[in-house]
Amino acid sequence: PDDRDILAVVTDSRLTGEEHPPELPIDDPRAVADFIVRGLADGHFDGDDPLDELLRCFARPRAGGTRVRAASMRIEDRCWMVTSVIDGEPRREDLLVCSLAAAADVEPDADPRAEPEDGPASDARPDDAALELAIHREVYLQRPDARAVLKMVGPYSMAAAFAGRDFQPVDEEGERRLGSLPVLSIDAEDVYKAATRIGETLADYPRCLVAGQGAYICAAELEQALRWAELLELSATIYVIARQTSV
Repeated sequence: PDDRDILAVVTDSRLTGEEHPPELPIDDPRAVADFIVRGLADGHFDGDDPLDELLRCFARPRAGGTRVRAASMRIEDRCWMVTSVIDGEPRREDLLVCSLAAAADVEPDADPRAEPEDGPASDARPDDAALELAIHREVYLQRPDARAVLKMVGPYSMAAAFAGRDFQPVDEEGERRLGSLPVLSIDAEDVYKAATRIGETLADYPRCLVAGQGAYICAAELEQALRWAELLELSATIYVIARQTSV
């Protein structure tokens, strides 16, 4: 039961105790094959636990002064998210998880936070955690291709968002790779309205800025989203400096 290298047990009997790997029926090859295919698609058979990758992104120094405020990953039919903490780096017990069931299957006024299977919910303020988890969940519902969502904060991208219009990079690489980014002004007090608006925006654009809050970025992989965030901050830095030096 304590061997973490055992991902599942194919058996014609029941495993003893409550803490054990998933059981797969020995007389159902399709169920075994489905388990393997899902594991390959979700990265469960990689050397690293994807949740460890999620936590590590907070510890890694980011170029351009960007900081990760919230990060999530889609794993099977669930969204796993962690937010930055004041003292130290987030830990596994700070992870939050919610279902990615269709919106119609979820009560509209339900708290989107849920107790993670690997530990208790975060100590972050409930309204902050609820807002972030609702936003990330909505993005995954709107973009089935997204596997990772980031909320990033950088000084220059924050400044660029206060211009009150869509952000258009002025440098060649930013213009070519990022394109124009929508800039949203939302009321964070209305959790579900804010989540819906950001989710709908990212359904059409993989990146957007929210005035006073930071950037939201979705991608097929967490590392790709982090690279987009660094490029965005670099382009925003050039943009702000260019505006200050222009005659």
